[in-house]
Amino acid sequence: MSIIEITRDNVWEYSSYIGDDMCENLSHACYRGLVSLNEDGEMLCGIIWKLVGLGRKKTVNSSIEWFVARGSDAAKEIFAAYTALAKAENVKKSSFVIPVNLKGMEKSLLKEEGFSVRLTEGDDIVVSLKELTQMPFFSAKGALKNVYPIHDMTVKSFRDTIQKCVDMGKRGVLEDIENIPIAYFDTDVSCFVKNGDEVSGIMLFHVRPSGIITVELMAALDQDFSKTLPGMMRFFVTSCGEKYPQETSIHFSRHNQSSFLLSEKLLPRGFGNPVYIGERQE
Repeated sequence: MSIIEITRDNVWEYSSYIGDDMCENLSHACYRGLVSLNEDGEMLCGIIWKLVGLGRKKTVNSSIEWFVARGSDAAKEIFAAYTALAKAENVKKSSFVIPVNLKGMEKSLLKEEGFSVRLTEGDDIVVSLKELTQMPFFSAKGALKNVYPIHDMTVKSFRDTIQKCVDMGKRGVLEDIENIPIAYFDTDVSCFVKNGDEVSGIMLFHVRPSGIITVELMAALDQDFSKTLPGMMRFFVTSCGEKYPQETSIHFSRHNQSSFLLSEKLLPRGFGNPVYIGERQE
């Protein structure tokens, strides 16, 4: 049995195990991963986590986003390696989210490793483009006229807007958003609101290798968010309809209170899948 750290250089060697979307995540500097392989090179256990707060002069926490175990001995070894890496990067707390439909021993192993475990509704919502066109916000009157695709932004304006979002604590789901180039996003459907010379809102979407479109950032930079956010969503849905099939999946993450409240307003029929969540102090 051998434990291998997954890096940007070797990540695609393990795509058959972890999937292309998770491989893409590991191209970001805040992601870490480990796999345990048997003598034949087959995976026995794997874990991938995101470091939250890394390099921002604040408490660093770990969010485990993928964990698969096919043997208890391999899981114990991989968690020993995980704990050592977490300690080296001053992680104070580890948390996890795993789907309840995993058929392995993940839930019991996490308990054995000192994690609390409870069942809840997940933060992730996936809806089709067709479903979005049927939502109340899309049919509402009064669409904003000052919403533009981000390919109309200069690189400087884009960077200044992202920095403003970061300064306001609005990072969306990308820990390293200030380092992400504009080309990472779909510049046809991602959009911003401009009032005079001021950008008052921005919404960024990224197409994953799987074809799912993820909402990476939803930020209103003015006080009129009740119009700004739905206006950008209407622009996004309209633009998507001109570019993508109606069955295209759109992924929303209710990662904080603001995004949760927005999803409740815009997606009243949106429910997350059941998941197990938990945490432990490091």
